[in-house]
Amino acid sequence: MYQYKIHANLWGRIFGTFSSLEIGEDEFTIIGKDKEESKYCYDKLIDIPNFNYYLWGLQITFSFKGGEIKLFFLAKSNAKEIEHFISICTANSLKQKISKAYIEYQAFALNQYLRDSYIKRLDSSFRTLVAAYKHSEPLWNTYIGGDELKLINEITSVYPIVSHADQIRDLYEKNSLHNKDNFFCNVESNPLTDKQRKAVIRNNDRNLVLAAAGTGKTSVMVAKVLDLIVNEDVLGNEILVLAFNKAAAEELKGRLFKRSDKYNIEESAFPIISTFHALGRGILKESEQSTRMTKFVEDPAKMLAWVTKWLIDYCGRHPDNLDNFINLSTVEVNPFEFESIEEYDRYVHDNEFRTLNGELVRGYQELLISNWLFKNGVEYEYEPKYTPKTRIDIGFDYKPDFKIKGTNIYIEHFGIDRIGRTRVGIDSDDYVEKLLEKIDLHEKHGTCLLQTYHFYWVEGNLETKLKGLIKAKDITLIPKSPDALFETLKKLGKIAESANNFQKCIVAIRAENLTENDISERLESFNVPNHKKYTTILQSLHQAYIYELSSQQEIDFDDMILIATKAINEQKFRPCWKHILVDEFQDISNARMKLIKAIVAKGPNPILTVVGDDWQSIYRFAGGKLELTTRFSEYVGSNSETILDKTFRYNNSIAETAGQFIMKNPEQYKKEVETHDKVTSPQIFLLDNSGYVNDEYADKVASIIKTIRQQDTKGKISVLSRYKYQLRSAKTTISRKYKIKGITFWTFHASKGLEADYCILIGFCSGILGFPNRRVDAKFVEALLPTLDDFPFSEERRLLYVAITRAKKKCYIVADPNSRSQFIEEFISPNYHINIASERFTEEYKKIFKCNSCSDGYYELLEGKHGKFYKCSSGFVCRSKPRVCNECGSPSIDYRNKSICNNPSCHSEKEICDKCGRPMVVRESKFGKFLGCSGYSLKEDRCENTRRL
Repeated sequence: MYQYKIHANLWGRIFGTFSSLEIGEDEFTIIGKDKEESKYCYDKLIDIPNFNYYLWGLQITFSFKGGEIKLFFLAKSNAKEIEHFISICTANSLKQKISKAYIEYQAFALNQYLRDSYIKRLDSSFRTLVAAYKHSEPLWNTYIGGDELKLINEITSVYPIVSHADQIRDLYEKNSLHNKDNFFCNVESNPLTDKQRKAVIRNNDRNLVLAAAGTGKTSVMVAKVLDLIVNEDVLGNEILVLAFNKAAAEELKGRLFKRSDKYNIEESAFPIISTFHALGRGILKESEQSTRMTKFVEDPAKMLAWVTKWLIDYCGRHPDNLDNFINLSTVEVNPFEFESIEEYDRYVHDNEFRTLNGELVRGYQELLISNWLFKNGVEYEYEPKYTPKTRIDIGFDYKPDFKIKGTNIYIEHFGIDRIGRTRVGIDSDDYVEKLLEKIDLHEKHGTCLLQTYHFYWVEGNLETKLKGLIKAKDITLIPKSPDALFETLKKLGKIAESANNFQKCIVAIRAENLTENDISERLESFNVPNHKKYTTILQSLHQAYIYELSSQQEIDFDDMILIATKAINEQKFRPCWKHILVDEFQDISNARMKLIKAIVAKGPNPILTVVGDDWQSIYRFAGGKLELTTRFSEYVGSNSETILDKTFRYNNSIAETAGQFIMKNPEQYKKEVETHDKVTSPQIFLLDNSGYVNDEYADKVASIIKTIRQQDTKGKISVLSRYKYQLRSAKTTISRKYKIKGITFWTFHASKGLEADYCILIGFCSGILGFPNRRVDAKFVEALLPTLDDFPFSEERRLLYVAITRAKKKCYIVADPNSRSQFIEEFISPNYHINIASERFTEEYKKIFKCNSCSDGYYELLEGKHGKFYKCSSGFVCRSKPRVCNECGSPSIDYRNKSICNNPSCHSEKEICDKCGRPMVVRESKFGKFLGCSGYSLKEDRCENTRRL
């Protein structure tokens, strides 16, 4: 029944399309000239109708979500009364919409942390309402009024939500922190810091909590779980907590169990706390799939044995396979591609070129020549002494690359290209001049010199050219049989080494969940030579491994995750968790991330919170993919980030030095760590191992321990090293020789999560077993591991950060000044505020003992059968052996005619023979005194060189 009725006026009856408008309390009806009725409820209106009064009559505009209806030429009788009535009716409907909108706003933005996924929903809900209010604000102020007007004003003040999300979240945090203050003060043994509290209450769709060492990320995990259960009424079985390994899972369970007593939480109400593997196994069970574990998991040695057998079978299938294997067992390298002499020196220093004949050679192309001679039964010597003793290179006796045994035939491999250019670090003109001198030398003494060149290898015909040269000298070739070659490979350990590398490849392929195409692309992008051959071998190996598991109806650890992910995606298992917490996220693998994404995608719109420290990502070898943390937004989308930046473990000296060191890599998150303990002087000490002969620094460590004990009899002391073997030696010496007890020994990796009052770090030297460790896996293995950023030694840098931040009071770094770690070189720069407690790291010492022939070596004093001499610490790759200065005992460097002391304060000189390098002595003839070579009196290989005084 309608209360009011408005008819069209004269103009409406002539020009209009309707005859009247009937207005009731719940609806209004528009009646057309054809008597057809159109009914509308007030709840369909989005705004209070607009009444306009004109000379030709009344106009009413009704606004709907999809558009407007305008009625023209209406009679004006009772118009004001009707306008008031219809405005009240519409306002009553709008009040309900405002209340409903505010309830939604309250539920999704005020009573909980505003999730990114709710922003679009809320903006969509509020858009029409806010636009109408702004359009007709005076009418709304008149007819809405009261509480609803306050509510629409509040909604309008934060619209659009997308632009006011931070403001809304700040308000929620302020209220929540106030309301939960007592909880946060008591949930752990110490009150949570402000950042820890915010990490607990931030429940966006995706949340990243970044920690630093000792900032209490485990406390955040425990507090977040208890907050959800105690304060947010979340059921335990709606929470999933994923830990990196079993030990971490047990620690979380223990901490949670201990803290839950005060809240009367039954153990049955606890959340699921699991490792990824245990979770995967549980999913497989529920989806009725096999969970029978392979013997390879129980005994990794059996896995290696299986890979070894597969490799032996592969090599035996065809002679070409064996030849391929030999060629691939050493990664080819082009010396001309190095950009600096330092880069080249370090590569040669860190990579061993061992031939099939068992000797070490100085480069890849020499290795190819050696192996060809060996495979074809040509016996040879590598770098034999040439008679007579001669010096062509200043400071070094001439040794040709190869000599064919039983002949006077020599082989020299010259490192020049077609136009006479050399690799970086070698003067081309000088090299070519000496090349010609060597050719002349052989002609002069009647020896035969066969010449090969770098450009032969570049053009792909080095072995063909070598074969032609050998045959031209009528040297008989007796090719070795495949069986003989295979036995040689086994004796040299090449089969075992390659099997170990291929096993790592299987781990990497499965951790990264790589397809054959992925393998090929990674090898190619990593510039792995012969990447197609590697791809074929690796794919064949991987398929054989999968078939082996399938035939035994078994799974491995990777399958637990890979098959579980597939089960979720195929809806064979439906996740029910509303909150997912992941610990140690910085070490997560690609396969584990895919499992998390599947759980999130197929679950009931769950909240994901990951906790980690990008500064402590040290498990790339196990598949850890740091970029999942450092580029979190790229992988999961928008998220809330919290940085835990206060530590109670160590002092500001350790925090500042460790933080400065790790943040030198621009890929790491920037964090300013605040410490509870403050000191005014450096608490990181750099010491050398001088005066001790023990390679593992055990004697020096014992000396440091004694000094610490004199000042602190009860403090916990730990010795840390990059490698286990160094710890074993140190532990044995310290306990047996010095009878020191109560010291703990940790590798850098094993120390993660631990702490001690005093930490002594050892093993700092350069090289493949130094620190940073320059020995990377074989290039094809490295290519399959998770990608690293381009910053040099980035993971080793993080590993040192872990080691340094184990110390609560003081950290001692013991380093070899004659084999300087690159990290030590960085620490002794003026940029770092540490206590350098040794003069052997000074610039003066460096000037005296730094090798003048290579980039990284230092001279070390040794004693041989002919007396004392210096030798470069770089070892085989550097031939420099300076004399000992007779005046001060420092290294004395040989030049063309003289040997000059390297000590700037001495610089004494000794005359030497420019032909053979022996000392010159003063002799006398009838013509007066002169210098004669001391080799003149030798019966063999005498030198008659003389020189004026």
